[in-house]
Amino acid sequence: GLGGGVGAGAGAGADSFFSSQQSHAVPAATHRLVASAFLDLCVRYHLAVARAAHRLLAPALAAFLDGRGMRHPSAEVSRRACYLFCRFVKPLRGQIAPRLPEVLAALEGIMRAAGSVDGGGVG
Repeated sequence: GLGGGVGAGAGAGADSFFSSQQSHAVPAATHRLVASAFLDLCVRYHLAVARAAHRLLAPALAAFLDGRGMRHPSAEVSRRACYLFCRFVKPLRGQIAPRLPEVLAALEGIMRAAGSVDGGGVG
């Protein structure tokens, strides 16, 4: 966790980190290693997301549900994103509940893409 003397600085650091990864203008954000590492960090630091859900939850969810996560062209990244998404949402279900319609709509599109002939995403 983030306990053990980690104070408000951790929240500020997480906020700037999540903000830096939000932009698709950053080419590295979609690189398969960077995308996977970012999603791993979202799961690891879910407490920071929970503490500042009004700022950090939307960018974190977006990373799982867009081209950096489940819609990533690499099947390896998209599969890992699915697994990590399950780990991410479980402790944050209370904060995610108000955004559930948006999340379900995004997941519906991802599932349709996975079931299509070209098998894009979640593979």
